[in-house]
Amino acid sequence: MGYEDVARHLTWTTRTESPLISANFSFSWSVWDALRRYHASMKKDIQIAVIDAHQVAHKAATAMELMQKDAPSKKDKEYWKWRRYALESQLVFVHGSIPGSAVYATIPLLAIVEKLPTYFLLNELDSARPADVAWDYKDKRSSYHAFCQLMSDRFMKLPSETRVRDTTAGAVRLAVAFLRPWFHSVVAEDFGRAVTTACELAFAIAHWPGRWWARGHDEVWTLIRALVHLLAEELREAHHVRVTKEVEKLEAAIHDLEAQLARRRRRSVFRA
Repeated sequence: MGYEDVARHLTWTTRTESPLISANFSFSWSVWDALRRYHASMKKDIQIAVIDAHQVAHKAATAMELMQKDAPSKKDKEYWKWRRYALESQLVFVHGSIPGSAVYATIPLLAIVEKLPTYFLLNELDSARPADVAWDYKDKRSSYHAFCQLMSDRFMKLPSETRVRDTTAGAVRLAVAFLRPWFHSVVAEDFGRAVTTACELAFAIAHWPGRWWARGHDEVWTLIRALVHLLAEELREAHHVRVTKEVEKLEAAIHDLEAQLARRRRRSVFRA
């Protein structure tokens, strides 16, 4: 794979000929781009898939890596356009297909919007809708760079306690929204993996709106770990209780069935 493959995939008229699947490493780009698509598709259902990169690493490469291969010696306008797009979106390509086992979750966009931290929203809400976000996703002229700058500015204008809340509880809330229902199911089978994965995503979300601010607040990382661990323990306990109740119901049903069979056997003996 090389530059020509990237150009073929990113050109609308030739995309259907491409064997590549595009993804990205940026949660914020995913939200920004998904809302643009949501508007362009007249509010049809848009979903965001979260993929385990480890499972596709052997057949994946970043767009920037591919563009450096066989790149034209004279860089034209298209080259610089694709390069800027690849950098902004942290674009990565997977060749062929993505196995189902590599997909952590596929979440409806509206379920993600509901869980956005407050700096993404015009007003602080427990459950937001697209109309509540703080940027104009309907404006075709708006850029991802402008979106990032606006979100960062809004974050830095928040009171300090709100920033801490958005980068701890808010980041965990959004991370779990991205990973649900995978997180809810895996926490009972592989507690450590569920906690580590949710923490890594929550760290990335917390770091995004203000890197220098986050680096100066070590308590953010401690609180994220504690919140994820606490949530995972609660979910594991709830799963244990649910399984216990299901087992008890099954045992009761088996007991009732055995009692019915015993009664039938007694009636058969009496009739004989």
